[in-house]
Formats: sequence, C-alpha cells, structure tokens
Amino acid sequence: MSAWAMPTTAGPTDESTHQVQRVLGDLVQGAETLSALIVALGERARLIDISPALSERVAGVVQAMGLDLSTVSPERAAQLAGLGGGLLAQSANLSARPEAPETWNVVDASVLDGLGAASAPFAVQIKDAVAPRLEGLSRRLSGEATILDVGAGVAALSVALATVFPTARIVGIDVWEPSLARARANIEAAGMAESIVVRRQDVCDLADRDHYDMIWFAGPFIPADVQPQALRQCARALKPGGWLLYGAFAGHDPLSDVLADLRTLRSGGPVLDDEGIASQLGAAGLVQVTPIGVQVGLPSRIVAGRRG
Repeated sequence: MSAWAMPTTAGPTDESTHQVQRVLGDLVQGAETLSALIVALGERARLIDISPALSERVAGVVQAMGLDLSTVSPERAAQLAGLGGGLLAQSANLSARPEAPETWNVVDASVLDGLGAASAPFAVQIKDAVAPRLEGLSRRLSGEATILDVGAGVAALSVALATVFPTARIVGIDVWEPSLARARANIEAAGMAESIVVRRQDVCDLADRDHYDMIWFAGPFIPADVQPQALRQCARALKPGGWLLYGAFAGHDPLSDVLADLRTLRSGGPVLDDEGIASQLGAAGLVQVTPIGVQVGLPSRIVAGRRG
C-alpha cells in the first residue's frame, strides 16, 4: 500500500481502479521527492538561497532517502540539479500540453540550461570511455582537434569538451535562437570565447568539407525528416578517419526504455534502436559503426561511425 493514497470516490471501485490510485500515489510522492532533491542540490551548488525552514524540510527528505550530499561537489550538484529540473519541467509540459507539436520549442532559460546540463558529462565519457574504443580518436583529440557540436543548444557540452580537450577548437551549430542566446552567454561566462564559436545554422546546409576530427550529433533533437540529409552532410564534413558520435537516450528496463522513446519523440527526434541508428550512419557513408552505452546521470547511448 502506498504511503500516499488518493482519496476514494463514493461507490464501488474495481481492483484495476484501486491499482491506478496506488500507482498514482506512489508517483506523486516520487515527484515531490524529486523536487525536494533538486532544491537540495541547488542549495548545495549555491545556486539558490532558501529559507531556513524550507532548507530543514528539504534536508529531511534527502536524509529520509539515505543520501549524503556533502560528498557531492558543488559543480556536480549544479549539473544534477539542472538535469533533474530540466527533465521534471519537460515532463510537466507533457501533462499540461499533450497537444503541443512533437518538436523542440522550449524557451524557458532555466529549462534550457537544465537540459543542457545533462549533456555536459558526455565530455568526460568521450575522453575516458568512448574515444579509447574508436580507432585513432584519442590521438586526434589529444592534439589540435576540430570538433563540431550539432544541436549545440546552450553549449554546455561544447564548454565541457573545451575543458576536457583544451587544445581543441569547437564549433557549435543550432537553429533554435533561445538556446543560442544562452550558449553565447554560457561561453562568455566560462571564458571559452577563444576556443568555441557558435553559429545559427541548419546542419543540412553545412558546407564544411574534410574539416572535423569529431562530430557530436544530438540525435533526439534533430528532426526525423532531416536526419538522413544531416548525417550525409556531417559525413562529408569529417576528415578522413574522423568519427561521428550519435548521442541518444537509452533505458535499462522495459519502463525506462519506453520513457526514453517518449522523451525522444517529445524532443522532435526519431525513435530508433541501435540498428536503426547504425543503418542511418551506414547510409550516410560511415563505417566501423559501433554502439557504446554510457552513463551520464541519465541512461544514454552513443552509436559511432567513422569516415573511411
């Protein structure tokens, strides 16, 4: 029995209704718990200043979960708060506006930054877990590499890549101006203007040829109908031997699998399994296609393809 129970309406109810009520109660409690954890992480990161009374209650929720945030660095706490807050806001938008078009149309700066924070940990994963598995990529990235961030959003990943690969030159492209405005501010705040340039550009109009050592392709945010052309343009933009990394949401059980698909659909991208992504990379002319699971606070996966 859930500790949080929905009120029962008058009259008989069948067992399936009781089950829905119990599950709903559990999920409401989970949403409230998540909100408290996001606030606690924000306080840990010194992003917010809340009242002593609220701080005490939020800390009580965290303690009841058996968590110790004192071991979490403020920087990581900020990333996790952004990830949780962004996804919570996106989930709330689904329930409030299910009729909204299945495309990326977020304008709230806090949500954009929050969801952008979810991509930043990919940089360390690329350095430590992904590049060593892909022929020649670690060597390229350790030098004066050129990297293209397709679907750069608020440039959280671009900034993280510039931090992890300090000799690299990074170009971020996107078509969503609210994100690009935040990207320019974030790059300036990070002191990365010499290493990163962002521009408003449709990836299908990418004219660069034989230019990049690595391309990050934000699969869930690139519309399904343009992805084949976009990937062909990216393949041509790679230097021979360069790698494209197609980032996608993932799951680890039946529920998280379907939630990853729902998240992708609501973000405007195509719902593809690894074989579907590999097929698209192959059709774009890429070879040595390799799927790689990664963990960045949210189950994710990368499917890599190399230009021959």
